[in-house]
Amino acid sequence: MRFNLIKTARQLTNIAIKNSEIVQPYVKPRHYRRGLLALNALHYALRIADKDK
Repeated sequence: MRFNLIKTARQLTNIAIKNSEIVQPYVKPRHYRRGLLALNALHYALRIADKDK
């Protein structure tokens, strides 16, 4: 069950990263970069957690 949640969270962060360019014109560049960096960090942490089954 835990790994299904990790996989789902990883997929959701991947979708959020891909869709982040939609909000880019509406936020300050500094905030956009910071948010994208946080999403990428979360995505890669979830990928590592998913591999450590």
